[in-house]
Amino acid sequence: MANQLEVRSIPISEIGNDQRVLSKPDHEYWKGNEPDAVAVATSSLRKIILLAFALGGYNREFIRTVPFLEHMPFDPTTATTPLELQQLLEKHIPNGDAELKESVYVGEFRGISVYAVPQQGETADNDDPLLQSINKVIDVQNSLNSKRVIIVGSDTVGLINGEHLGKPRYFAHQVGRFERGALDVDFRNPDEVNEYCQAYLLQFYSSDTEIIHNNAVFATKLSDGDVQTTDQETSLTQTVQDVQQQLDRVIVSLDAGGGGLFQQFFDWIGAIEEQLSDALMREVIAQLPEEQRPWAVLTHILGMPAWSLPEVFEELANRKQFRIA
Repeated sequence: MANQLEVRSIPISEIGNDQRVLSKPDHEYWKGNEPDAVAVATSSLRKIILLAFALGGYNREFIRTVPFLEHMPFDPTTATTPLELQQLLEKHIPNGDAELKESVYVGEFRGISVYAVPQQGETADNDDPLLQSINKVIDVQNSLNSKRVIIVGSDTVGLINGEHLGKPRYFAHQVGRFERGALDVDFRNPDEVNEYCQAYLLQFYSSDTEIIHNNAVFATKLSDGDVQTTDQETSLTQTVQDVQQQLDRVIVSLDAGGGGLFQQFFDWIGAIEEQLSDALMREVIAQLPEEQRPWAVLTHILGMPAWSLPEVFEELANRKQFRIA
């Protein structure tokens, strides 16, 4: 799949120097402290698409023409619900198969260019999303120290009944009936995949299940050697009773943490903000237009907490001005 996606990349040296932004910086929002650019530290093409989706006002039509792809391999407008959009992303852009190799222009925010910059700062066996976010930012910062930019990193960790479960595709060895690991499952065989998914559900989702979704965002503002930082952590909790009575209606995503069940227990038709256990996220999501709220929540759950970026940027904008060389 990665070979079929033609990415319009740019040299990292061009970040903040191009003329792509169509609107002028929102000086009232930035309080005169606007950066030359925003750089989001991520190598995930799927998350970059979600970021572009958010910057475009959660307009599915906008995804068709994201500025960094020569063509979109699916029609996002056919997704009438958030879960349908997730299924399209997972089908056409498998996690890990479409990693970003070079920087790309994603869009604009309040008159400032937004880029995605590939990172290699993420470390294995680290369940602290804030530390992972910091590592991502530091890795990218080394290439942008001479610029006036805001660099953002984020990471997500999910817990099921207190246990950290990664993507089912890579955790087959944790399922009792597949002791020898992923090699014991032929993921090209639908019958074996179905058997594995059923075993996964029965082992990790008990009668009453608590699912926790922890996310962290870390941001650094660079200016001529001056560094200022801020961070934001979000924790969403779901307690699902009699979960095994509901397993016939869920779909295990092999490439999503915990099988991607967290979002499947939401009522996407109801008031989504009232189902959010995190007070700040509930408050911010409630301020969005009603039709945008479900898409903003899904984007967050899939690892791109775009709703929180305005809060983070505004915090940095209230700090002292960028020094003008």
